[in-house]
Order: sequence, then structure tokens, then C-alpha cells
Amino acid sequence: MYKFQHLVAKYKTASFLIIAGCVCTVYTILLMQLNIPTWGVFIVNLILAFVLYANIEYSPEPIMRKAFVELNENCNPYPLLEETEKLLTYKNSQMLHQIILINHAVALRSIGEYQRNIETLQTMNIDKVPGMLPMNKVVYYNNLMDACALLGKYDEAKVWYSKMLLIYADVTKQKQLKRLEHAVLCAKVFQLYCNKDYEKALSLLEEVKAENRKEEVESALLYAKIAIAMGNAEAARVKLQFVIENGNRLYAVTEARQMLEQME
Repeated sequence: MYKFQHLVAKYKTASFLIIAGCVCTVYTILLMQLNIPTWGVFIVNLILAFVLYANIEYSPEPIMRKAFVELNENCNPYPLLEETEKLLTYKNSQMLHQIILINHAVALRSIGEYQRNIETLQTMNIDKVPGMLPMNKVVYYNNLMDACALLGKYDEAKVWYSKMLLIYADVTKQKQLKRLEHAVLCAKVFQLYCNKDYEKALSLLEEVKAENRKEEVESALLYAKIAIAMGNAEAARVKLQFVIENGNRLYAVTEARQMLEQME
């Protein structure tokens, strides 16, 4: 199944012609046996072809979703890194290519490749991509803000944070707002931390509910950084130990170990 998914994603046109040809042929035979009028057979085949085309065009997305499960639940970013590297070599629409790039940058960030992360994001011009959803733009500017802050570029990070909030304000669909809620709250906490408003940052962070193991680990690491800045070494040690025990292959584990060593 895995190899088939990649074959479809890599050879979209050929996959569509073969699959649509087989499916439409079968349905045509079945419908004709049921004495369905020719116009009815044509409409059914047209609908089938459209559905198949849409699924094949966005066939990289199920591949990435599976890799994201491994990242979010098991804190293993390497499947996402490997899958996005492959998918970027395939021919995709401009919008889908940009989404794959965003996800590739997430993987780079998760393994500690902060410079490659920001360079990948900076190659994009997401506002000029036709059909790009506001939700994807919010994710992009949130990730760009985060990439700048990780490299100490706080003034630039503030610019992208403000732009993210402007686009987020235009999102109206409740399902999309729910999906973005955690990222936006964490971005606000991170901005408060960068502005050295530690008490507000910690207070807001305690309200943020992690939805998976990766979010728990990242929240714990940020909590530790805030605790250290506030002079609470004991609380920081507890959170850093949690990161080490639960972060698996995330770079956050390496960072937590380094922070503990510096506290000795």
C-alpha cells in the first residue's frame, strides 16, 4: 500500500488515466446492465472521474498525515523528513508544493536544523499562491515567527507574529479556528517569553492544553526556559526531565540535556 501511494503521488496523470479508466469501465458495464440511460451513465462517470482526480491530485496528503502521526504521537520527526524530501521531487500543484515545503520545514525544526528551517520558509511566497487557504497562511507565518525567534531574530519574529494574527482574524470556519487555537496560543506565549514578560507567559502557558505528546514535550521545554529565566531551577529540572524521558528523537531532548548540564 505504501509503495502504491507513492506511485500514485509521483505519477499522477498516468495513475488517473489507469484508475479512472478501470473504474469508469466497470461502472459503465454495471449501469448499462441496469438499463440506466446513456446520459445517466455519462453523469455518473463524470462524477467518478472528478472524485478520482481530486483524490489523486492530493495523494501526497495521506502520506504526510501518517508521518505527522509518528511525529505528534511518538516524537519521531524522521518519517516526515524522509517523506517530504521524496514528495518535493514529485510534480505537484504550486499550492500543494508550498504545503509540502511547510511540512518539510517542520521536520527540519524538529531535528534541530534551525538554519535550514528558516531558509526553507524564506524561499516561499505564500501570499502569491492561488487558492492558498488562510489557515495554511496562519501556520506558515507562525512557523516563520518561530524560526526567527529560535535564531534570536526577535524583531523579525514580532513582524511575522503580527501578520499571523491579522490573517487569523480573518478565519471564520470554526473547525479551522479549533485546529489553529493551540498554535496561536503557543505563539503568544513564545512572544511574551521573548519580550521577557515571564509571569504572563507562564500563566498563559498553564492554560494551554496539549493535544499530543509532541505538544506536551514542547510546552514542557518552553516552561523550563521560562522557569530558568524566573530563577526557578527546581521547576525547570522537572520539566526538562520530562522532555528527556518523553521527547524520543526530537531535538528538544538534546536541548533539554544541554540546559540541565548548564544548570549543574
